[in-house]
Amino acid sequence: MNKLSISSLLLLFFLIVSGCKKDDSSDNTPGLSVNINGTAWVAKITTATYQSQSNILLIMGTNSTATEGIELGLIAGDVGTYNFSDGDADAFGAYYAGVGDDYTSFLEDNPVGQIVITEFDKTNLTISGTFHFEAYNDKNVKKSCTDGKFNKIKYLTQ
Repeated sequence: MNKLSISSLLLLFFLIVSGCKKDDSSDNTPGLSVNINGTAWVAKITTATYQSQSNILLIMGTNSTATEGIELGLIAGDVGTYNFSDGDADAFGAYYAGVGDDYTSFLEDNPVGQIVITEFDKTNLTISGTFHFEAYNDKNVKKSCTDGKFNKIKYLTQ
């Protein structure tokens, strides 16, 4: 083979190999991530609790020092879609970024948000799903939390 053919084959092989990408949709790594005002944020620590008698589920993710985090709360006992609604605390979202820098969906008359539980594994005690919401602080500054995902978060029952 001449040098041009070998170079062409190597280039073709490199293009094929580098064009292959792992399918992230099958990622089973536990965790929580979200875009906050368009900036990607990933929790270093995740926790969840589920009160089976009242069906209250709380999912939390924080950075490693617990100075920044996301909290999701809802009344849910199974897989489903839970929309935030006016005057109803059945589902909410919150974001905090330090002492006194708190944002919540509670402060809005018509809260925008949704939590979708895609897996509620009561055998292995894990929960997975997606979320998005708008949260406001007491000065009416908005934080948009979009493309949120939580996967295989281990929860404690109470």
